[in-house]
Amino acid sequence: MPHIPARRAPLPREPLFLALYFEDLSAQVIAAYDPAYAGRQYAVAGRAAADGLAAVLAQSPWVRTERPLAGMPLHVLRRQWPNVEIVARNTDFERAALAELRSVYERYTPVFTVDRNGASLLDLTAAPAQRRGAEKTIETLKKEIRGRAGLTVIAAGAGASALIARVMARSARPAGAAICPAGNEEAMLDTLDVRLLPGLSAACRERLAKYGLRSTGQIRRLGRGALVTRFGAEGELLYAMTNGKDARPAAPPPSPALSAESILEQDTNDAGLLSHTVRVCADRLCHGLRTARLSIDRLTMTIVYRDSRKAQKTASFSRAIDDFSSIAATAVKMFETLYTRRVGVRAIRLAAKRPTTALTGQTELFETRWEEKQRMVSESIVDVRNRMDFNAVSSASDLLALRHGKTEVR
Repeated sequence: MPHIPARRAPLPREPLFLALYFEDLSAQVIAAYDPAYAGRQYAVAGRAAADGLAAVLAQSPWVRTERPLAGMPLHVLRRQWPNVEIVARNTDFERAALAELRSVYERYTPVFTVDRNGASLLDLTAAPAQRRGAEKTIETLKKEIRGRAGLTVIAAGAGASALIARVMARSARPAGAAICPAGNEEAMLDTLDVRLLPGLSAACRERLAKYGLRSTGQIRRLGRGALVTRFGAEGELLYAMTNGKDARPAAPPPSPALSAESILEQDTNDAGLLSHTVRVCADRLCHGLRTARLSIDRLTMTIVYRDSRKAQKTASFSRAIDDFSSIAATAVKMFETLYTRRVGVRAIRLAAKRPTTALTGQTELFETRWEEKQRMVSESIVDVRNRMDFNAVSSASDLLALRHGKTEVR
């Protein structure tokens, strides 16, 4: 009998994190979504954090000045650089760009975070992209972001920990790439400029400069006790980071995707029936959200036609929601925009890829009487449906769709 060698367990993969920063995101998105601003010198107006006065929030990549303009009062900008145009901030463009970034990242890994300024962290440890290596992954990711979101000034960094990746990306600003090879973390940290450490307050940075602490090696040699004595709570953060540890709390694992699909028994182009079917699908999705105590800030609709062709669209909300009226109204508008009368529709699907934990508690203190009533009605409906059956409670406007199709939730 031939000898069959025992199968060896796969070796554990080396951790790989990738961080991205988008310099002056508020300015970049304006040129990305309005080509008329490409190549122009402009500054985005905002508010200064200190006094609340009108000030520069961000500047376009084509501004030619001796120093960054962020935080400069607008009247000073007009006097010193009259050639720099002042434009209003466009939060719709920013939300659209952030949605595109999340969509791109989902193709690489399910484990990532994106803040409101676009700063991103991707855990590629168990992702197929890790096999291509950090350099190739950064190159292809930047190219895809330019094509999808129109963002061109991208700094990227990679390393064996979240902290190292962030530090590398900060060192590569505004549009470079830096990679710390595995095993070189300690040597890199020893000579690192403290200005590259993320998450420190302005007061902490001023105190570091006052003490003449310019490298992380100097800080580490002070020891934990001395750092806590001089910097308080941020002393713990400094001690952790200068020893190569990310002291930020770990991001919670993403909630599982939730979706609802309405499958029509007969392919149809009946606009009234399809509109009702969309509402039933939204009702199913909202029931799933409320049962799991989740909310969503993005909604994706997919229409499947009789010939198996598909059309898809994603909408974003200004805040995370779980109420039926808002989600159903958005779903109906999406369908009206997306639907093309060609062949019969076979199915309609609504999906929430990354639902978040629903906000409760203090937010209810600010409810209007009508909102409180709607919330109580929704909670009662969810309770009845969970004890009996989803179809135990139906709105009169949805009965037509329920008679002509079947709806499933996953």
